[in-house]
Amino acid sequence: VEISETMLKEASEFNNDLIKQRKVALSIGDDSGKLAFMDKTFDSCFSINTIYFWEEPSKYFQDIYRVLKSEGQLTLAYIQKDFALKQNFVTEDIFYFHKTEWLIRLMTNIGFYNIEQWQYMENTTNKLGQSVVRPFVVLKGTKL
Repeated sequence: VEISETMLKEASEFNNDLIKQRKVALSIGDDSGKLAFMDKTFDSCFSINTIYFWEEPSKYFQDIYRVLKSEGQLTLAYIQKDFALKQNFVTEDIFYFHKTEWLIRLMTNIGFYNIEQWQYMENTTNKLGQSVVRPFVVLKGTKL
């Protein structure tokens, strides 16, 4: 589920084969935190670099929990605040930065268990073509 038409188009093109095989479903959504899917529909859900736009992550976690099957997994990946704030397009009036420990607590309170956390350093190129080391976090939790 994507709230940006541009990103939905890119993701659809990138995942075209998986969409045809019915292994991936992509759709447009909004920022309400509500997913237009029936309960216990998905085996997994992932979100990459979107949590910064979730003012209230708990409402997203609750609905993701609802649409996951038993033993379904939620995986989040996001860059760390210190690195993000160095990017010229990041402003704290648009981006919300949540502490990893708080996100884990929210996930636990909703019913996710076996929450795992990894921190990585990635050598990559930024939008200006410069080499950077980007620190990011991956969280993975399983639905009871």
